[in-house]
Amino acid sequence: MRHSAECLILLRDFRAAAELLEKVPSDQRNEFWFHRYAQTQLKLGDTDSAALSIDRALEMLKDKKYRSAFLDLRFDIRDACGDIHAVRDLHDAILLAGNGKYREQLRSKLTRFEPQDA
Repeated sequence: MRHSAECLILLRDFRAAAELLEKVPSDQRNEFWFHRYAQTQLKLGDTDSAALSIDRALEMLKDKKYRSAFLDLRFDIRDACGDIHAVRDLHDAILLAGNGKYREQLRSKLTRFEPQDA
């Protein structure tokens, strides 16, 4: 179900993705479920639920190779909440991303928060 929800997220059908995810029994919800659910809640405008979900996902996360992506989402959620310290998550995500295209995407995202030279 998580993969079907991921497809719905990519199709930008966030309500259907959330409804599908909510059908997963609570004892079967892992860190990736909480990550996907946080994505849907953010896009549906429920930042409180999104924040709780991404924090739970980060608590459960065992494989550190996904931490950068989880922190990137937490940045988006905190930014949507107006948290002036959200950029810390983005900095951490960049450090954990290693080299490559994803790291460059994160750096590009960061540029809107850095002061520009006059």
